Amino acid sequence: RNTPNLQSFHEFLQRGDEGYYAYLDGKCAHRSWALHNGVMDVDIFYHRQLKENEVFIHWCETADWARGHNLYPATLGQIIVDNPGKRVCISVNRNNVASRRGIEKAGFELQEKVTTTVVLGMKWTSIENIATNVY
Repeated sequence: RNTPNLQSFHEFLQRGDEGYYAYLDGKCAHRSWALHNGVMDVDIFYHRQLKENEVFIHWCETADWARGHNLYPATLGQIIVDNPGKRVCISVNRNNVASRRGIEKAGFELQEKVTTTVVLGMKWTSIENIATNVY
């Protein structure tokens, strides 16, 4: 069966991404993907090339029935462990409180805030560095 997700996962694998899956009671309950090279798509308006020492976590989702079991932070933590010496990046919508909480549980710290405003097809993006070592 060729679903849109399956097609995306195939494309991720072709470009060298790694898929991480967490199981609960024998059922797949969470997925996260790690991008090792290429373009980091933060949102539809903001993209940037990954540096050689960076990994970008994307396409994360936990099944509704599996929430509250810390699968998300555990999976993020495993990606960090699997990439020693690399800067592991992740983005989240500021209004997604549950994802922000999971990201913080995994040990991530806010590094920068990206704000994009679109009016009549014109876009403005501002990047506020929170940590001094982000450039």
